[in-house]
Amino acid sequence: QAEVSQTSDRPAISIVIPVFNAEDTLDECIESLKAQVGDWEAVCVNDARGDGSLVKLQRFAEEDARIR
Repeated sequence: QAEVSQTSDRPAISIVIPVFNAEDTLDECIESLKAQVGDWEAVCVNDARGDGSLVKLQRFAEEDARIR
């Protein structure tokens, strides 16, 4: 059996968030996630639309290193 070792530089949970025209709901989504306890990271995948989601994602990533 192979042992799985947890290194300190990797979070226990990775959450992938697809962002598709989500400017109106992104704040609520990320703030809800930030309120969660535990060792996690959020990987946000933006669809590159011009709705302002990217700017919000960049701001969240600057404020919280767990958000990428």
